[in-house]
Order: sequence, then C-alpha cells, then structure tokens
Amino acid sequence: SPAAALRELVKGEVLTLETSVSRGVHRARQLASEADHENISLPEKPVTIALDEAYDGHLVQEVEGQQEARN
Repeated sequence: SPAAALRELVKGEVLTLETSVSRGVHRARQLASEADHENISLPEKPVTIALDEAYDGHLVQEVEGQQEARN
C-alpha cells in the first residue's frame, strides 16, 4: 500500500516523511511527463508506479547516491 511504502522509507531514517512524499510526487510527475512525451500509456497511475519504486528501494538508492555525490 502507499502508506506502507512511505513508512518503509521513513523506517530506514534515510528520508523524512515530508521528503518521501515530495520525492514520490516528483517521480510521479516525471513518469507522467515521460509517458506523455513518448506518447505511451502507463500500465498504472504514475503515483502508483512511483510508490512501487519507492517500496522496492529505488527511491532510497537514488537519495543515497545523491548524498554520496555531495561528499
């Protein structure tokens, strides 16, 4: 569920809930824009895909990569 995905992100203390939501919304908009640009239909709503990615750890990996690049 979306709430479980967000809780899982926060549990690792990599992201705050507010940051998790913000990054999830950003990714959903990115997915929608890419689909529109490529004139394709998404199998699910962009926010569902973004939350699935977050739950699978893709969002956390992206943030950790950004943190490493700053150091």
